[in-house]
Amino acid sequence: MNTIALSKINLKAPTQLRSLGEDMSHVEDLAHSYADTGSFRELPWVALIKDTNEYVPIDGFHRLAALKWLAEQEEIECHVDLNNVSVRLTEFDTMAEATVAAAGVNANHGLKRKSTDIQNAIQKLLEVDRIGFSKNKFTLDSEAIMKAAKCSSATYRRATEEIRKELTDARDFEVKRLNYEGISQREIQLRTGVSQKTISRILSESKRSLSKMTQNESGQKAHDAEITQGEPNAHDAQMGQSNDQGVPKTHDAQTEQSDGQGGPKTQDAQMDQSDDQGGPKTPDAQMGQDESESESKTQDAQMTQEDSESESKTQDAQMTQEEPTAFTHITSAKVSENPWDEYEKATEEQSAGDDCPFLVDNGSTSETKVNVEQSSGMSDDELSGLLAGLSTAQKELAMRFLENL
Repeated sequence: MNTIALSKINLKAPTQLRSLGEDMSHVEDLAHSYADTGSFRELPWVALIKDTNEYVPIDGFHRLAALKWLAEQEEIECHVDLNNVSVRLTEFDTMAEATVAAAGVNANHGLKRKSTDIQNAIQKLLEVDRIGFSKNKFTLDSEAIMKAAKCSSATYRRATEEIRKELTDARDFEVKRLNYEGISQREIQLRTGVSQKTISRILSESKRSLSKMTQNESGQKAHDAEITQGEPNAHDAQMGQSNDQGVPKTHDAQTEQSDGQGGPKTQDAQMDQSDDQGGPKTPDAQMGQDESESESKTQDAQMTQEDSESESKTQDAQMTQEEPTAFTHITSAKVSENPWDEYEKATEEQSAGDDCPFLVDNGSTSETKVNVEQSSGMSDDELSGLLAGLSTAQKELAMRFLENL
């Protein structure tokens, strides 16, 4: 028996092979049992790994955890010396050796292992020493594994089903690859460690599978070729035979024959003929004709209106040119270009209340008179000469002005 401080032991070491770790309910049960008796039935098994110089549990994870938990419980009266824990101590050179030692420790005591615990233990064995637990590259050593994990053959097969399938697929692939490279079966056996019988079976199954696949592909191609070539020819032959024997023709053939022989015409031909002969027109034809007539009328109306406007503008221009106003007329008489500027100016000044140079206001409109001679200094002969040099329109305006004097 040896004693060691609990703090020196790695309770998280990879030698814990239970898939879910410690079960706390079992830890508490062990703690209460230790509080009552002051000891365990079996001492925890701890190993010193020389490579890393660390202490790891091999068997007794629950018991060591129970001591730690019990020391933390104040309501439970129990003295636990965590600096001097009694253990069974062993030395291993590597962690792999310690893992192999821990693989089957709980087979006969402690909390019963679950199937997942056994499977996890086997996987750990293959991780730490794959060669040591394999007969060859593609075959596990079932006896060595079952001995280390302390499990039955049925448990072994269930636990290793997936990995054995992976190894079998890898083996078959390697055998086929070497055979494809021209390697003899004897040489394949030496390289892979697979028995001659197994190699022959793998290659025979491969040939049968390949032959079956080739046959299926050939049959499928022949079937596709028959479908591709047979169906169109049979269809064309059937159509030709039907036409030769007077079987009713298709709609297109009947239409072409009717047009060629003067028989009943198609609907489009009948509509064209009706339009040419003045017969009743279809609604679409009537609507088209109505729209055409309406557009034609609109265009005629626009053209008529444009012509009227053009004629009106032309007439206005001619009238303007033929009847010159007093403001645009040019004469050879020695008068101002616009003789009525002074008159309009005088009228504006009169309306504004100013004195007009031509008008004399005696207080009433009826007595208003113009002293022409005084205003203009013209004699009657001079005034007549002035009027003679005016146009007809200017003369009329001048006479109206003189009448109002």
